[in-house]
Amino acid sequence: MSGKNGISKLHAETGAIAGQYKGEPPIRGLSYTNDYQKLIFSGNNEIILLDPISLQIDHKTNHLNVDQILYFVVTLNGKYILASAVWNNEVLVIDVKQEKIIKRIVTGVDPINISVSPDSQFAYVTNGRNSHVSKINLHTFTLSEITTQPGSNGIAPFSKEIGNPLKQTNKKNSISIATLLPLTGDNWKYGRNLMLGYEFFRDYINQHDGIKIGSKANHLFIYYTDTQSNINHLPELVKEMQHLMVMHIDLTKQILLEKLHYFGEMMTIAPH
Repeated sequence: MSGKNGISKLHAETGAIAGQYKGEPPIRGLSYTNDYQKLIFSGNNEIILLDPISLQIDHKTNHLNVDQILYFVVTLNGKYILASAVWNNEVLVIDVKQEKIIKRIVTGVDPINISVSPDSQFAYVTNGRNSHVSKINLHTFTLSEITTQPGSNGIAPFSKEIGNPLKQTNKKNSISIATLLPLTGDNWKYGRNLMLGYEFFRDYINQHDGIKIGSKANHLFIYYTDTQSNINHLPELVKEMQHLMVMHIDLTKQILLEKLHYFGEMMTIAPH
């Protein structure tokens, strides 16, 4: 079991403490690795593997440039660790072999739980202060959304249909906006507050039938990329964002709307 004072190993029959690991930051997620050879847990800006017998550190991945990692999951194929950095509004995709972050995916406000499909093709993320579950394609790292009630938290896959499956009869028209924000680094509070405003606005719009253009109602999507408060990342991130918009949008006319601050928040809009 894990908590504020570290990890405790309890005897299953007597409840006696058989060992302890003392950690500095509070510990949240705790599970075995897929092969049950190590314990893995998350803390503030770190993911650590422990020997389950000695409770000694086997390996530590830190300097992730995030705050508290709430929960995480290891894909069944063992390729990635997906970790929810709740205060930074993003999911880290960590390559297990390379031992580094290969992608930061901003899913929504307060990402909490992550579940991976049995074939390791997709990940599903609940967002505590949004009205959607995020679906991540683990090949392309593109993002889509499943509309839910506000404040989704726990999530788990099912192998069978329950009752009558919901059928979407009409494809929604939509408008997509992309923005670059500093969600980590020195300016993370500024970026988080901007994102909170954008997301509350977006949820309000979508809960009131979307943006009306003529006779059509359009669902509003916002795609985010983290600048990590580093202006030197901007040229690459702008290209990445343009590529993302092209992948998601059939009509790829893009209009620059606003330049928000010196470290490069930008927004592009494209109807589809």
